[in-house]
Amino acid sequence: MMLFYDQYKEPKRNDYKTKKQGVWSDNVYTFDCETTTLINYIGTWQQWDRQLETFANTKCAITYIWMFGANDVTYYGRDIHDFAKILQTMSDQNTTKVIYIHSLPFEWQNVILDLIDDNKWHVVDMLARAPHKPIQFKIKELNIIFRCSYALTGLNLDESAKQYTSVKKAVNDLDYRQLRGLTTPLTDTELYYCEMDIVTLREIIKNFRDRYKHVKEIPITQTGEVRKALNKEVGYYYHVKQWELVPSSRFYIALNNAYFGGISNCNFIYYGELLKGADAPESWDISSSYPTAMMEQLPAEPFWRFDTLGLNIEKYKKTHAFLYHVTFADLQSRYSNNYLPRAGAMNCTALKADKTGRVISAESAEYWLTDIDYAIVCEMYDFDKEKTTVHSIYASRKKYLDKNVLNFILDAYSKKTTLKGKKGATDAEQEEIDDLYMHMKQAINSLYGISVTNVLNQSTEYDADKCKWTQAKFDLDFINKKLSEAKSSYSTLFFFAVGVWVTAIARARLILGMTGFSGETGKREFKENHDLYTVYYDTDSLKMIGDNTAYFEKVNRWIETRMKKSCHDNELDWNKFTPYTNDGVCKPLGHFDFEGRYEEFKTLGSKCYAFKKKGKLQLTVAGVPKRNKNDETKQPADVFKNDLKNFRQNTKIPYEYTGKLTHVYNDEQPIIEFTDYLGNKQIVENQKHGMALIPTDYTLGDFTNALNILTKRIEESSILIV
Repeated sequence: MMLFYDQYKEPKRNDYKTKKQGVWSDNVYTFDCETTTLINYIGTWQQWDRQLETFANTKCAITYIWMFGANDVTYYGRDIHDFAKILQTMSDQNTTKVIYIHSLPFEWQNVILDLIDDNKWHVVDMLARAPHKPIQFKIKELNIIFRCSYALTGLNLDESAKQYTSVKKAVNDLDYRQLRGLTTPLTDTELYYCEMDIVTLREIIKNFRDRYKHVKEIPITQTGEVRKALNKEVGYYYHVKQWELVPSSRFYIALNNAYFGGISNCNFIYYGELLKGADAPESWDISSSYPTAMMEQLPAEPFWRFDTLGLNIEKYKKTHAFLYHVTFADLQSRYSNNYLPRAGAMNCTALKADKTGRVISAESAEYWLTDIDYAIVCEMYDFDKEKTTVHSIYASRKKYLDKNVLNFILDAYSKKTTLKGKKGATDAEQEEIDDLYMHMKQAINSLYGISVTNVLNQSTEYDADKCKWTQAKFDLDFINKKLSEAKSSYSTLFFFAVGVWVTAIARARLILGMTGFSGETGKREFKENHDLYTVYYDTDSLKMIGDNTAYFEKVNRWIETRMKKSCHDNELDWNKFTPYTNDGVCKPLGHFDFEGRYEEFKTLGSKCYAFKKKGKLQLTVAGVPKRNKNDETKQPADVFKNDLKNFRQNTKIPYEYTGKLTHVYNDEQPIIEFTDYLGNKQIVENQKHGMALIPTDYTLGDFTNALNILTKRIEESSILIV
């Protein structure tokens, strides 16, 4: 049972003395809160009402209960300002303490900002993805660090509990639609729900503390977990080599402009077309696309200017990677699936793009391109070679990644494959197996993220004196500062160019499967060209019409040859390239795997398609959850009544079928008077900051919105090097 906050007792000291960073507490501290969203409709504060949406004015949120865990004891309070008393009690300038919050941005906006304002505290060491999205920060006066546990697990609290503990989070015991205030009575069931959120989070953090021995040593993010593991595999001199490869600011910008990420698009021929029967596509997915690319030779030395030396580039292509700075003239796509991203064009005239931002044509278009992308553009586009200008070409010798890194990748892949769906274990053994499987899967997913870590993203701070978020001025001084820090950071595990080329290779494999042309070799490897029959593609997946089994058998042999070369050159264990599943099926790294044929299929663009399998309509739409957790009787796919003819542009998927909420930040909340769901008058006058959670509908085919989400505006994503 929870105790009221005025009974708070600081737990027994459990300190960890470090050599350079002082004393840290190993006690587990956790925090959570519950809020009510209120909307002012024509002067009256009430809950969200679809019928009154057009009359909505101010949107606010008030916190009506907060919970704090100190090891195995949970406390609670109703007024957020009382939490400051606990913080002041536990504060110790000689011992750093860490409080974990599962969705730190939520509690930051609803609770912590008000406490910072009222107590004149100062935030230091802010780590944030963007304004309003802190991952970690420290309150200087308290010597207390707040961390986001969601950034650590990458899962919601319910899923994190299933993965890391034997505790089951309470669900559906608190109706968020009901208005509550600071004096609204809470039932024992509702209080238990609140308590279990703290109990669940506490057990998750205990799991990590036990694994890493001390709270201080727990990584900040999911990627940080993999960084720690990888750091154990490589030595000091590996880091020294990576530090030496950190490029100049101008070349780092060039590499940023050459980084396109994964590709996702639909063939304009099939946009909005209902495909069924023999026309319904097959699905072919690459097995661990990015780890596969990391087994290839990649840029491994500082880039140098190539085009001014009069050298024959053909003699160097097998041993070097090249970065092109080029302006294409009279560019015109030759394929029905377009390749170049509009957002990557630095300067362009008369550029036409499809609905997902891929270039169809341009009078001129300036790009930084890897040699792989340049080869693909030469295959998939026509352009005027005489008018096209190659401004510069840079070269770097290619090598494999460090053997320890390659083995780390292969171990993660082979264990993940072997452990997935493993049967026949006891409950205790199964829990250990599931835990290890999740770690291996996490390692696979995070390795690529580490390789494309952009130090320039670390620019968000919070100015407590001015009560506002700030972002560093994006100029050469800022870039030089960040690159200088990278030259001595143990987080620098890969040369940034490695990530740029890994992504390019992954795109090239998808294009190979689609067209038979390889951007890696710069030539057509197979006579078949399935461009016209490729309905949709996304990162590591192809949806293609026809029976493609024989074709992908050839493609997989080609991929296997490259993997065998990597295995031989690095003296690796081939068995790790070809692990077996629990069902005895071999899953070679990098192969295209057949995932079945759809009964019906329809796409409305990138990240937007619907299909039928076993007679049931299913959706994959960016921004729409696959499952509505609020109401099991109303799921997103139900809107289309199991008929793909209803899946069409401008169709609205109501909030009632998604449970989707949009965040509205308010830093100037007024005094709020309202009536709670039990009829009690409520007055809240000391919560200036809040995050209102507003139900929102989703409209299919809103491409203006989709482009804002999926691609950056050209002028923001590309920087001209002069």
